[in-house]
Amino acid sequence: MPVMSKVPELLFYLIIAILVLIRGYYFIEFGPIYSNDSGGYESYALLLMQQTEQMSFLDLNWGHGLGTTTFRSIGYPAVLAFFMLISPDHFDWLVIGLQTLLSFFCGSLLYKLSLAFFKNRWISLFVFASYILSLGLVLDQSILTDSLSASLVLIMICYVGIWILTDKQLSWSHFLGLGILMALSFFVREAGAILQYLMWPMILILIVTKHRNWKTSLGMFLAFVMPMFLSIQGYKTWNEYRTGESFVTTAARTTVYFPAFDMMKRGHDPFTGDQYLDGAPVTHEMLQRLSPNEIMVLVSEYVYNKHQMNAVDMARYGYKYYFKLWQQFPADMLRQTFKNIRVKAGFLAVMPIESYITLRYWSNWDLDSRPYSGTKDMKHKVLNEGRFDLAFLYLCQSLFRLISFLFFLGFTIGVPILVVRRMLRDGITRLTKTENLKILTSLSFWVIFWGYVFAYALVHLELRYLLPVVPIGMIAGIYSWSEARNYMRMRKLQKMAD
Repeated sequence: MPVMSKVPELLFYLIIAILVLIRGYYFIEFGPIYSNDSGGYESYALLLMQQTEQMSFLDLNWGHGLGTTTFRSIGYPAVLAFFMLISPDHFDWLVIGLQTLLSFFCGSLLYKLSLAFFKNRWISLFVFASYILSLGLVLDQSILTDSLSASLVLIMICYVGIWILTDKQLSWSHFLGLGILMALSFFVREAGAILQYLMWPMILILIVTKHRNWKTSLGMFLAFVMPMFLSIQGYKTWNEYRTGESFVTTAARTTVYFPAFDMMKRGHDPFTGDQYLDGAPVTHEMLQRLSPNEIMVLVSEYVYNKHQMNAVDMARYGYKYYFKLWQQFPADMLRQTFKNIRVKAGFLAVMPIESYITLRYWSNWDLDSRPYSGTKDMKHKVLNEGRFDLAFLYLCQSLFRLISFLFFLGFTIGVPILVVRRMLRDGITRLTKTENLKILTSLSFWVIFWGYVFAYALVHLELRYLLPVVPIGMIAGIYSWSEARNYMRMRKLQKMAD
């Protein structure tokens, strides 16, 4: 092989080695990161380790509190408990080690998925590097459900995307495996019970593109959905066995009430006149000083003492109350939903600098660990302290944000345009033909991404919830821009020919 042809090959593997070294340094330097929710998972894991009575019997009427084993699903605490058995003193290092390895595996699948799209390993390497050094960088080292849950979902999405775009021959066992991955994500984060429906269009596309007869297609679809159905019903049965009530978790007893608190901040009083919540001790001063979770503890105490409503009752009523808010204040609820869709969602694809800054901050929760707290602080330090390195850092950060936003723009607007143009040209029935599979796959990514965004924004959206969908949006965004470039080239060639 000529020397010059070896150079790109060596550079390719050198970049991968550098990425591994960077992540290895971060892993050792910052170690396991704990945040507010971490204690709840660790407490649940300890209860599992101790095999307490709560695993087989739990009195829901003991008080107004959350109840560790009812508020959270069992999956992530079970992982913690498993590693506690191996190393009680260093289990958290083993947990983040598992999360980091799974993220690298997801990165490798994203690389293969990108290759299926672009046939260009440098673009694929860029996608891999962006995923490894961006949002997941912080969450992989956190004792939180986000990294593990995202990895399980993303592994499933990547395999489906790769199989759609290749000649992979599939059997029912492949779909069963995909269903098991989705079910495992439900055990880690119960929201998977709802978010699973966003995967159905992509699964149906995979089935249709393989040209199976309807009986085989139905069997494959059932193989995918049955693990989740059985998992949900099994979890409800376990809770009914130990509490007498059939439910998954009581998380809704907090989150679905959050929109009411947002409305209170804007001057509304949605609790007034409600049969259970009227008179709950929520003041404007509390809304400014306390977190929504802290306020809900006080509200739950009030409702329990006055109406004897336990956590399950509060969760069930929460859904009714949420829809009641939509009936009474539709415009305000719609406004709040769009407000929850944060502008920063468009800057998540490529963010190595912001992720590093966040990782440093989360590792000790010291505000001084951040190089600057915002644009004004950065300008002050540059002008008054001569910190021109911060100006360069901010410039790089802004460049990455611009790149991310361009991908986001191409994905959000470009994919629907591609689909409509292809439908007008070929008709709906030809969308499943080989030449249109990339567009169809991009459309399924679009549905999943915006489904995730709106599903969470309807109640409470945090950017970390988008970890499994940001990279597929990035791939579809790059594809959209590449198709736009090809279209402009064709137009130029046509004009030259004329």
